[in-house]
Amino acid sequence: MRLLPLLLALSLAGCSSVPPQAKPSAPPAAIAPDPKPANDAQSSVDAAAQERLSKLSANVNAAATAPNIEASPVAVNELTVAQGRLSDVKPDPVEVAAAAERRALQEAGRAAEARANAEAAADQGRTDAIRIAELQAIATSERARADAAVAAYAAQAEKNRIENQKAIDAALAKAKKAREELDNAERSEQVAWCNKIGFGALGLAVALMAGSWLLGGLAAIRKMGPAAGLVAFVGLCALWAARVLGHPWFMPGMTLVIVAVIAWVVIWWRKHDKRGDINEELAKRGAKAKATLEKLVPTIDAVYREGTQTVEEVLATIKGGAKASIQDLLDSVLFSKLSSKLDQPEKDTVKEVRGTVDPIQLS
Repeated sequence: MRLLPLLLALSLAGCSSVPPQAKPSAPPAAIAPDPKPANDAQSSVDAAAQERLSKLSANVNAAATAPNIEASPVAVNELTVAQGRLSDVKPDPVEVAAAAERRALQEAGRAAEARANAEAAADQGRTDAIRIAELQAIATSERARADAAVAAYAAQAEKNRIENQKAIDAALAKAKKAREELDNAERSEQVAWCNKIGFGALGLAVALMAGSWLLGGLAAIRKMGPAAGLVAFVGLCALWAARVLGHPWFMPGMTLVIVAVIAWVVIWWRKHDKRGDINEELAKRGAKAKATLEKLVPTIDAVYREGTQTVEEVLATIKGGAKASIQDLLDSVLFSKLSSKLDQPEKDTVKEVRGTVDPIQLS
């Protein structure tokens, strides 16, 4: 009968007294609360439970090694099972010493003292069980509080995220509206200037025609008509531009046109680059220019080196004498020699170059 409380305690110890722990996770935007109180409470529960198991292991071992234990086969069997269940629990040294003390009292014939010692230990065990239950309740409460705090922080983080997103969307919408207003203001200013230029040009054209009529009549109008017409045309173009700029599709349309032009240029360039006709054309022109220069430069150098005569001496050999023009002088000294040195392809190259050069730029 004395083994009944021990076996009852053992059966209770075999049941897990620690419930599964929640594992809350806060989103990155939330600052998780301090988990230390809940963790400390659970550590206290674990330590108290481990202490009880250590003491129980010592009690079971002491019972299994009691004198004449073989006389109770049932007790031996159950103690064997209990030792197996507690095989991973290290016996508490203090409880081992207390069990040894109770055994020594029993063997010394002091059974009453041994019994009193056992009753006191059993009372302490019941007190420890109550304490473990209280600690478990505290741990459960702390864990629930921590989970609630994490949930509150997660909810607040989500609320903050939604509010921040609303603020960002509002700021973007405001910026977009401001940009549109700025674009509209710039477009309005451009339209206003185009209208001013258009009406101003038309007014100037009318003024030119009216002034010509007053000053010279129909003949003056005929002379001033082209200029007034050009001014009026510029005015009409400006008014047309004002109407075009005022449409919202102007910028997208211009963008599409520019993209189309760039795409066409790229496609055209790649097409001719694959064919090689661009490089071929450039090589042909370079060869023509090189052939022409190979004859031009030596001839000009020769004229310069041989040009030791005075202008009067040269003029004496030219038809017209001293009254000869600069063109006659250049034809006699330079261009006649160049003409004799250059073949028809080189002369054609010179004509092509002359056709692309504005004589005014050389003056």
